[in-house]
Amino acid sequence: MLQFIRNNAQFVIMCFTWVFCGMVNETLGVAAVVLSVIMLKIKGMYKELILGLIFLLIMSDSRQFEALYAAQAKNFYIVLLSVFYFFDRKNFTGTNDYFKPLIPFFLWSIAMLMQAPTVNLMNSAMKTLSYILLFTVVPAYF
Repeated sequence: MLQFIRNNAQFVIMCFTWVFCGMVNETLGVAAVVLSVIMLKIKGMYKELILGLIFLLIMSDSRQFEALYAAQAKNFYIVLLSVFYFFDRKNFTGTNDYFKPLIPFFLWSIAMLMQAPTVNLMNSAMKTLSYILLFTVVPAYF
């Protein structure tokens, strides 16, 4: 464990910075995540981008007040990963066929949006879009 921390000190410090900024202010936490994602992309640290997403997804499941920033930040994170993928295709080699078996699920979930109550429609639409982006974009980073 200590060897991992020594080898990946920059990433570990970045994750602790996210948590600290999120504890101070929710908006500051989201800004720290967004700036870190852009920095990781500029440096070409794609493995760290995926590890950061996993860290943020775990943090967003927490109901602690200090981790509320993660729920908002993960939306920005997935959108940024998608933007990087769709507008910088030269850095992503190979084809991404992982999402093809999931197309019926995506179509079904979009169709079920029509059945959602108007109170939950926006939340349901955002979750559907988030899952579509997650399953179409993230496998390309491997």
